[in-house]
Amino acid sequence: MIARSKLDAKKHSLLLALGFLFFSINSWAQTPTIIAHPADQKACENSGTTFGITANGVTTYQWEVNDGTGWTTLSNAGQYSGTNTATLGIMNLSIAQAGYNYRCVLTDAGTNSINSNMATLTVYEVPNITNNPSNSRICLNDNTSFSIAAVGKDISYQWQVDDGSGWTDISNTGVYSNATTNTLSITTATATLNNNKYRCVVSGKCAPVAQSSSAVLNIDLPPTITTQPSDKTTCENAGTSFSIAATGTTLSYQWQEDNGTGYKNIINNSTYSGATTNKLNITANGTLNGYQYRCVVTGKCNPSETSNDATLTINYLPVVTKQPAHSTICEGENTQFHVAATGTNPTYQWQVDNGTGSFSNLSNNTIYSDVTTSVLKLKNPPTSYNGNKYRCIVSGTCSPDGVSSYGQLEILLTTQVLTNIAADTFCEGKLSTVMINSNGAGLKYQWQRNDGTGFKDIVNNATYSGEKTNMLAINNTPKSLQGQYIRCIVNGTCKSDTTENIKANILYKPEVVSSPTNVAVIQGQNASFEAEGKGTGIYYQWQASADGSNYSNINNNAIYSGTQTTKLTVSNVSMGQDGFLFRCMIKGLPSCSFTGAPTSAATLNVAPPLSVSNLNANNKVALYPNPATGNEITLTTSLTEPVDFIVINNMGKTVYKGQLNKQTTLETNNMTSGIYTVIFKSQVISLQPIRFTKL
Repeated sequence: MIARSKLDAKKHSLLLALGFLFFSINSWAQTPTIIAHPADQKACENSGTTFGITANGVTTYQWEVNDGTGWTTLSNAGQYSGTNTATLGIMNLSIAQAGYNYRCVLTDAGTNSINSNMATLTVYEVPNITNNPSNSRICLNDNTSFSIAAVGKDISYQWQVDDGSGWTDISNTGVYSNATTNTLSITTATATLNNNKYRCVVSGKCAPVAQSSSAVLNIDLPPTITTQPSDKTTCENAGTSFSIAATGTTLSYQWQEDNGTGYKNIINNSTYSGATTNKLNITANGTLNGYQYRCVVTGKCNPSETSNDATLTINYLPVVTKQPAHSTICEGENTQFHVAATGTNPTYQWQVDNGTGSFSNLSNNTIYSDVTTSVLKLKNPPTSYNGNKYRCIVSGTCSPDGVSSYGQLEILLTTQVLTNIAADTFCEGKLSTVMINSNGAGLKYQWQRNDGTGFKDIVNNATYSGEKTNMLAINNTPKSLQGQYIRCIVNGTCKSDTTENIKANILYKPEVVSSPTNVAVIQGQNASFEAEGKGTGIYYQWQASADGSNYSNINNNAIYSGTQTTKLTVSNVSMGQDGFLFRCMIKGLPSCSFTGAPTSAATLNVAPPLSVSNLNANNKVALYPNPATGNEITLTTSLTEPVDFIVINNMGKTVYKGQLNKQTTLETNNMTSGIYTVIFKSQVISLQPIRFTKL
């Protein structure tokens, strides 16, 4: 058993060795053999291609790429497929892959592998525009070109044009050359090419073709005047214009004038506007008559063009150059009004404003003639035409009409005294006036006086003024004028006239003939005062004053009688009237407003039955000092109760009120000199008044 086992073991080892030898021999016999290596490939950008290999004994395939940085194993992702097969597929080739190398690593069932030869990928670039053509703007008959830049394999060019009817290929004829290059040339461009669009189609080994964007050709035209300015006739100060029409690109205009010294450029001012437009506006003043105008048109392209000449003719406005003057005539005379005027074809029409405030046309009649000429004639116009205003309307080819200022007609009336001297009675010492009313023009007055020796001119002096006016003033009319005659001579532009004579009658002012004298009486008696005056229509008014300065009129009553006569009587005189002053006012006629003539004053002296005392009768009240010589007096009483009191003057007017309580000081500085009475009022006893004198 043991020997058998050993034998079996040896057999087993032998079998293993034989198997290994068989495997080794077999493996060497199956190493991959490349029959056809991958070939170089050429393809267009964005297309696809393949690399293939033919080999025997291959268990696995692995394609690799070398982009210049070394070999990299490929996998089935992105643009690659079949990376583990005999055929490698590549899609969406990019120009960046041009020059890439590819190979395949072949592996047998064992560990044997082999690399194929490398194959190079060539990628052809499709046509591509790298720089599009730009728009071109040129002048008519100039040259231009459109260019592009493009890349691609074996590219060719074809320029196309769209004239508005669609795109067509351009051939090298007429204005075109180089139509199949990257630069299209246009020589001596015509106006028909304006706004044409151009593009280039680029073809190559690879599709698709590339098409550029379009570029526009603009043909700028030189100035061409299509409508010439025409002559103009217009009125002075009216607006007119010269205009042209022109074609061309970016036109500018410059109007010129020729005033006889050659053409000069016009600038905009108060006369011209639009000097650099196709229409020149003109405010046509008269100085422009006969001027010639033209317009120079320039543009983006040369040459400039100058219009024909056009002439301006000015018709002048009617203008009154000499105004009608005012006319002054005497009644019954003739007169004329004149105007002078300029303007084209002037005509005349006279008008009148007879006081209505509006003018109306005149027509020829017995008074007016030549109403449609430059001289209006008036024959013996009546005085009712005085103040009429006359003007002339001057018309012509142009408006507005020229309207003259007015000339006023003044018809001077014949000098005539209408109302004679209105006054012949004058107040002595007053301002007297003598006035007349006269008719006429340019009146001059001269007053005269006849004192019995004949009429002589009155001259200004202290007595007379206004001797050369229609009113003579007699200042402080003297008595000596009584019975004298006065008249006025009126001279005027048209003749003269004289007033009637008047005789002066003087009203005499009041005067004092005699004044009253002082009167002394005892209380209770009557007193009388007498005065006498003279003057025209005098009357009397007696007055009294208690303070010696202020007088008041007195009327007849129980005390006074004869207050408006020459003799005043004062009845039952009281002590309160002691020291009263009396005077008489001698008054004259109210119509003369004479100031009364006062007589001198007479004093009424009244002697009292009792003398002035400084003690009350029952000695309950005392007053001192009496007479009062200072500014105060003192009142005292022995009564214990307060005593009210008042102080009255000799007119019976209360001048002070107060209360006496033992002793009171009374200020007298506001009292005038005279006799005053203090009246007491007590609740317990009857007190007699005390009188005191204020010096």
